[in-house]
Amino acid sequence: VMSEPERRGSQRAPVRVGFYDIERTLGKGNFAVVKLARHRITKSEVAIKIIDKTLLDSANLEKIYREVEIMKLLDHPHIIKLYQV
Repeated sequence: VMSEPERRGSQRAPVRVGFYDIERTLGKGNFAVVKLARHRITKSEVAIKIIDKTLLDSANLEKIYREVEIMKLLDHPHIIKLYQV
């Protein structure tokens, strides 16, 4: 059985992106990974999509930019909200 200090020592500090603490991976694709994150102040949960643009050819890069532009326009209770790019 490990003591409390030993258990704490094996835990890593959360990775921070802006005001968000990354908690865990929700999913992975060919060019991106989606992480569950929590806002450090409001404690609200969000999904952060991290895209490796170095893996994208010009056609797929254009699709990503189009996805972002469409997401900016959407405002519906059953569609995820885009907060920041």
